[in-house]
Amino acid sequence: MPQKIILRSKRDGVLTETVYDKVLGHVYDVIVAGLGTAGSICAVCAAQDGLDTLGLDRLPGPGGLGVYGCIWGYYFGLPHGRFERIDAFARSLYERGYALSEPRGGDGETVYHLDGGKGHSLGKNRYIHGAVKEYAIEQAARDAGCEFKFQATVCGCFTEGGAVCGVRYIKDGAFYDAFGKVVVDAAGDAYISGLAGSPLEYGRRADGAMMRYSKPFAVLSEGLVKPVWYSTDKTEKTRGTEEITSELLRLTARFADRDGTGGWTDETRIVYESSVPGIRECGHIKPVSRLTFEEYADGAETDEPLFYVFAPLDNVNPDIGFETRAHQDWDFICDMRDFGFTLGVPKETLFPAREDGAPIAGLITIGRGAGFDHDVSTGFRMKKDFQKMGEAAAVLAGNAVRTGQFPHEARYADIKGALLSEGCLNKKNRIGLARLWEAGAGGERGDKTARLPADGREVAALLESDAPGLAYWAIRVSRGRLFTGDVRARAEAAGRWRAHYAVAAALAGDAAARALSELLCEALRERGAGGFN
Repeated sequence: MPQKIILRSKRDGVLTETVYDKVLGHVYDVIVAGLGTAGSICAVCAAQDGLDTLGLDRLPGPGGLGVYGCIWGYYFGLPHGRFERIDAFARSLYERGYALSEPRGGDGETVYHLDGGKGHSLGKNRYIHGAVKEYAIEQAARDAGCEFKFQATVCGCFTEGGAVCGVRYIKDGAFYDAFGKVVVDAAGDAYISGLAGSPLEYGRRADGAMMRYSKPFAVLSEGLVKPVWYSTDKTEKTRGTEEITSELLRLTARFADRDGTGGWTDETRIVYESSVPGIRECGHIKPVSRLTFEEYADGAETDEPLFYVFAPLDNVNPDIGFETRAHQDWDFICDMRDFGFTLGVPKETLFPAREDGAPIAGLITIGRGAGFDHDVSTGFRMKKDFQKMGEAAAVLAGNAVRTGQFPHEARYADIKGALLSEGCLNKKNRIGLARLWEAGAGGERGDKTARLPADGREVAALLESDAPGLAYWAIRVSRGRLFTGDVRARAEAAGRWRAHYAVAAALAGDAAARALSELLCEALRERGAGGFN
């Protein structure tokens, strides 16, 4: 016997529930709410797989921050997956388009920093200008028969027996209702997941502050249209409309003045401002299984990955002292900011759960609202990885429609083949630890495979060098096991390197750290002055 359909929405911030008493109309296979970096790819892939798909977004076109926010490159992330077909088509439009955004000579895309002159090459296939990416996404959607509705704002969700079965949205001043067998929450703020009953976690544990947002611009310089952005000075969890507007206007004026912008010349011109702020973080769902910083840092593996992500921990908040101890160790003590890890993302990270841990049936959450903790979300927001997340969600949705199950009931064996077929899941992307910013012969930056020291001898060799960071982190993640007796014995005789041994002892929780406390303080003072040596 069918259960009542309930509309869950908020009025003045208060959750309300209303029984839906209308005749149910067309039911889609998949509804994707939010057509940003992850959601647009999810909708296209679902339609390509033969699913009757509706995509909704409040903006006038697809792509989200990756298009309208001028965040066109976003350096890292891993290749492979269906999004590369869309990117290849977008690249083919460069020579016919108005906005040439990469060097013509085959040198690869270049990251341009506002104060960094010409920037650094990060290799090929990393950079897509927003205008051509938007066109390429829409063309792929049309070819696949995917229905897109823009300037449509989701304001409620429908549930039946606790399972999410549709959404209500506002478009052109009117309310519309859409129902689907699977709903994908890709809105960026996990709004549907929150309405459906998943508690949202905001920011860091200490004070709830989320990463600073930015004000992006597109500028014309040296014949190329380049994205640049300023970060705000604020990290508060919530801010009023007037304060946000004031901050964005301040950043606009700062750029227009070009005060202290280094390599920019009088020929540099703003082509346009982004139409959306550069939001780096929002609320995260309570997932069936949360992906945490400790797993990221320890290189933990899952036997059932949907795809692999790869990036540094790019926490832009200036007050690192309010971050977790683990993040402080990584970023400040061990100086690991120039390294990144590969991590496989399990499907349980994308399934929102209620307070009691029970999965919310019929719902998948992707993008910034997925089930990462605050620390790890600073690394898992790269465009390539989010696009693979969208493809993985489409695979989960397709399996649910075909089997008549809910997405969270998927067996890995039933979805693995589809993940592998076009490279969304690719074992070559499992690269482990890598040094990100090692300069090549031409000054390029690239991803260089690295590894942690495996024994006391290797630890000592790094501690007695100008780059002890890997040794520090190895000691930390080994819970002190690599701070062996031989390493401890070398501390007193290490001469100029004794400060490194002091830091290592402290990370190991070793009693020797007490005897070396003065050296530890000395090391920290030297670190503040620019080095441990």
